[in-house]
Amino acid sequence: MNIQEFEAQLHCLTPFEELCKNIHLNPDPDRLARDDGYRTLVESLTSTNPGIPEHIQIQPGFVTLADTTDVSVVRQMRYTPLFQHSHGAIELIYVYEGQCNLRSALGDTFLREGDLCLVSPDTFHAHRVEDDSTVVLYAMIRCSAFDSIFYNLLAHQDIVSTFLIKALYGSEADQTVIFHTRGDLELKQAFLELYFECEQDRPLRGAMLNNLTHRLILLLLRNHEESAEMIQEGNARESATLVPILRYIHANYRTVSMPELAARFHFSAPELSSLLKRYTGKTFQESIREIRIHKAAKLLENSELSLATIAESTGYVDASHFHKEFKRFYHTTPGAFRNARQSPPRVGRE
Repeated sequence: MNIQEFEAQLHCLTPFEELCKNIHLNPDPDRLARDDGYRTLVESLTSTNPGIPEHIQIQPGFVTLADTTDVSVVRQMRYTPLFQHSHGAIELIYVYEGQCNLRSALGDTFLREGDLCLVSPDTFHAHRVEDDSTVVLYAMIRCSAFDSIFYNLLAHQDIVSTFLIKALYGSEADQTVIFHTRGDLELKQAFLELYFECEQDRPLRGAMLNNLTHRLILLLLRNHEESAEMIQEGNARESATLVPILRYIHANYRTVSMPELAARFHFSAPELSSLLKRYTGKTFQESIREIRIHKAAKLLENSELSLATIAESTGYVDASHFHKEFKRFYHTTPGAFRNARQSPPRVGRE
């Protein structure tokens, strides 16, 4: 199947959707009372929203990614009951065609064709499609993968980097960012290509999904940052204070120290340490270690630099310390990690 045929299928109701449509358009309270099988079906639609592919794991009120993938795209099933849930991942909701309503703790938001909404992890929300013509796609991206894919963006001063810092490191606030992209056919095609790749079983699928996701966010920033609306709750003052500090840490992770950071932002070191711990759930040193490890992993995957050079460029005192830290975080050695990510799949016998 090519991408044009794949796109045409987005507009077709599946047998499951036909069943949901019939229930939606012809509610029968009497049948609910007398037919146990019918009642079980309706209750299952409300609690678990079946019809979701295997790479998505779903439980009542919670949706997450299977261990086999870092990025997944799903088309919103039409006519299913409103399914209130949260994610253990960052979600991108894109109205490919038509319109829908997003309901969350932040209120109801009407999304039109071309609107793309970023939803932070653990934000309780629901979205529903109630007509044949609307196509809503949503991508789920594991937080650790998002941090790695968009590492270089986190030091920039833009609305996506601000969202990512809060989503990846903030421990309290719900937030969404909405971009109005109607008419941007390049971005629409990029989301379709991401979905198409997600449904394929081809070599280097994971690396391709990361690259397509990166391209999608770059297009979003380049063409639509000025249209973005951020909606959030929580401690806005504390959040506003911490975002530039976290951005500075990302830009200077090789050399930054707590005394320097505290002095630069006019805090005492104990006060800033407590603030970072409360907001991110991690100590200053834990945050630095994670940033170094993610940067090192990207260099292992995308460069031919020696392990010693990577260790030095990411702020490790020596290659031995780097090796130990990397194995503790990724449960494999840097060399094995590079071989697994860079080697093409073997075909036939060795």
